[in-house]
Amino acid sequence: MKFDKDSNRLTDLGSLPNIALLIGVIGAVLSGIGAWNNSTQFFHSYLTSFVFWAAISLGALFFTMVHHLVDAHWSIVIRRISECIMGNLPWLFIAFIPILLLVGKYEWAPINAAVDGHGDAPAAHAVADDHSEQAVAVADHDDHAGNDVHAEHAKHGDDASTGDHSERDGAYGGHDHDPHAAHHALVQKKKAYLNVPFFQLRSIIYFLVWSVLSFLLYSRSVAQDTNPSPNFGAKIRPICAIGMVLFALTITYAAYDWMMSLEAAWFSTIFGLCYFAAAFLSMMCFTALVVVYLRRKGILADTITIEHYHDIGKWMFAFTIFWTYVSFSQYFLIWYGTLPEETFWYHVRWADGWKCWSQLLILGHFIVPFFFLLSREPKRNPFALAAAAIWILIFHWVEMYWQVAPALRHHVTDVTTTASLSWQDAATFAAIGGFFVYLFWKRLAKHPLIPVGDAKLDKSIRFTNI
Repeated sequence: MKFDKDSNRLTDLGSLPNIALLIGVIGAVLSGIGAWNNSTQFFHSYLTSFVFWAAISLGALFFTMVHHLVDAHWSIVIRRISECIMGNLPWLFIAFIPILLLVGKYEWAPINAAVDGHGDAPAAHAVADDHSEQAVAVADHDDHAGNDVHAEHAKHGDDASTGDHSERDGAYGGHDHDPHAAHHALVQKKKAYLNVPFFQLRSIIYFLVWSVLSFLLYSRSVAQDTNPSPNFGAKIRPICAIGMVLFALTITYAAYDWMMSLEAAWFSTIFGLCYFAAAFLSMMCFTALVVVYLRRKGILADTITIEHYHDIGKWMFAFTIFWTYVSFSQYFLIWYGTLPEETFWYHVRWADGWKCWSQLLILGHFIVPFFFLLSREPKRNPFALAAAAIWILIFHWVEMYWQVAPALRHHVTDVTTTASLSWQDAATFAAIGGFFVYLFWKRLAKHPLIPVGDAKLDKSIRFTNI
């Protein structure tokens, strides 16, 4: 990798992008084989990998908009990195096409399609089989409302239902507690939202919003390199202000659609916030790895300093806490309410083989990084910072897997007890990740690594922590 100090541009990327591209191609070939042999496993593995990498780009989009809105100066030297990360959002739409094509793998799709006479009734009935115990538990909960709720949970295990008590009574009361009919009625109540055309339309809108925002921010930033303007901040802040509102809505509903709707009977208004927290945290970790790698190659060694390491580390620490806060808030509210239609989601993830994954997530995503980044020294040490970033990214994947994979039980009945990994998890991760990294480095080499036309660049270079 070669760097021209006069232009602040990478003149030779070396072998890294080509290695990433090769990994992506091999992963894509293996993923294609997996999709041909077992499309259901492929769908869940691919969705896990997709939401992992999409989160990093979405976190970068948010970071860039916040940077401009608050007129930050410390982050100017790393802004181009975040801009190039968010620049992958249009490509991620292409990567999303397999999910659009396999939308029928969502448990709500065959149930709601069968209502219109276009679906596979046996398939819809098979999906409902998995929810028999959940539906019976909720119906029994209604019959014995005076009984101890905790005893009911211990007796019945997994539960499922719909939004509020009135909807639940309506869904189950009219079907004599038939679990299949009850579950169908429950999912069909959401048909106006959970249907294939509307799902696909919403996803297209999400990517359209993200792609337009990333294009506007990136194009104006690189234009500033050759045509500096003292009014740059004033011109770009209105875009960011509107963009923040659109971003909040789109990332929330994207999380609802892509992951939460895997369990069509379950709902959580905090779920989108949890995905946002994971997105920003994973983006800071990815940025930390890029910065450490560049400085180790002698690139921007006099521009990005230990002080910038320190601030990146502080953001990693802060969002480790924030991720824990919102994740625990979601769990606590559901636990306190003890409504079967809400608690079954956690019951599944605390049963048999999934229990160790839940415990691992608590340990690896919160306890270890929290105490490791608590002191000042690891944030200022490049090796320690990179190690923390890799660790958190690993558990970012664990979290995405933990959210997506249990839904396989709708198709494979013993998944809840085995909770086993598939080779397709690695293949799809390599496919999306390889192209993601390749495109990132190619974009990073097109323009100066730092926004050389920014009037506050020198202030950013001289930045020091108090």
